[in-house]
Amino acid sequence: MWLLAIDPSITDAGVALFKDTELQWARGVHSKASTKDPKEVRYKVMSDSIKSTLNGLVPDVLVLEFPEIYPRCKARPNDLMQLAGLVGYLAGTIQASKVV
Repeated sequence: MWLLAIDPSITDAGVALFKDTELQWARGVHSKASTKDPKEVRYKVMSDSIKSTLNGLVPDVLVLEFPEIYPRCKARPNDLMQLAGLVGYLAGTIQASKVV
């Protein structure tokens, strides 16, 4: 079973690929999109960048961290909303048998 885990970010995502329980690789994926691009463009560029690391492999399971707002958190709500949009975009564009 192939499992792809993603710590999402609009600019620099963390990505790890596991075969059964063994880590195959982990790396940062940098988006080449401009911070001035519309968010939809930034989502697509990050998704394409992550997919390119897979070299055509289709994971059985895709694990995505979903952003949450915590009390006393310094994160800006708008940033978290854009991150949540990216998570939804990744879930819909990275092919996998199961998304968690």
